[in-house]
Amino acid sequence: MMTWRDHHEKNAAELEQQRQAAAREKSDRATVRGTPMKARVRRLIRGIPDGQRHWPRHISYFVDQLEPRWAGDKAAARDVAYALRQNGWIRKRNWKGGEVGYTTYWHPPESA
Repeated sequence: MMTWRDHHEKNAAELEQQRQAAAREKSDRATVRGTPMKARVRRLIRGIPDGQRHWPRHISYFVDQLEPRWAGDKAAARDVAYALRQNGWIRKRNWKGGEVGYTTYWHPPESA
C-alpha cells in the first residue's frame, strides 16, 4: 500500500521529468532558431527526397516547413527568400493573364 508520501514523491518525480523534457525541447528550438536561415534552408532542401529536390516550389512550402526565428507561428518569407537566393535558388514568375496576375516559384540551381 502506498502512503501519502510515496504518492507525493512519485508525482514529484513525474513532474520533474516533464519539466526536464520541456526544457530540452525549448533548448532544441533555441538551437534551431539560433542557426542562420541559410543553413536552415539548406538542411530543409537536403531533406527533400532526391526525385523531388529539383521541382520548383512556392515560397509557402519553405515558410511552412521552417520554424520562425523568434516566437511566432511562421518563418518570415523575406528571410526565407533571402536564404534561398544565398543557396542559389532563382525566383521566376508564372504569368497567368491580365486580370489574374502571376504566381512566383523558386527554382533550384542547375548544379544542385
